[in-house]
Amino acid sequence: MSGLDAIRENSRYIVGDAAKEIYISVWAEDLDHLAEALHSAHDRHVRIFGMLYGIDEVPAVGSWLVHSYQQIVTDRIGGRMLTVVADREEALIAHIPGRGQASAVRTRNPVLALIAQEYLHHDIVLQRAQLAIGFDEWDRWWQADPDLRSIILTSQSEEVSP
Repeated sequence: MSGLDAIRENSRYIVGDAAKEIYISVWAEDLDHLAEALHSAHDRHVRIFGMLYGIDEVPAVGSWLVHSYQQIVTDRIGGRMLTVVADREEALIAHIPGRGQASAVRTRNPVLALIAQEYLHHDIVLQRAQLAIGFDEWDRWWQADPDLRSIILTSQSEEVSP
């Protein structure tokens, strides 16, 4: 699908249809359109695990973390993303570029839903590790490793040399 309106509408449907759990990664500017659907999901006893990029004020429902490296990710991907997985059955993965048309894939393919959910698990676990270890130590660790520095800091517009 293409266009921010279609992406937001489809993400609301996925959250609205969730029965057991939702994994979500969202930038703050895309969160308002999901607030009502997330509250309704919470009222249905759907477990919500989220990663928020941007503001430090997380939604009142679910378990949320604030991503510590929003600007690095924004620079690397040339914009922002919205990823939602419901019940390990349906996923929406969107790229909202700084310039150009937003596009997304909405799928019920179990392999793609699994990949999206594992990406969100990974992001949440790494963020919790950063909080536990401390950001100064975490930064020293990844910045000392040339491969990690390249993976973390290389933007989509840069070519990686072999």
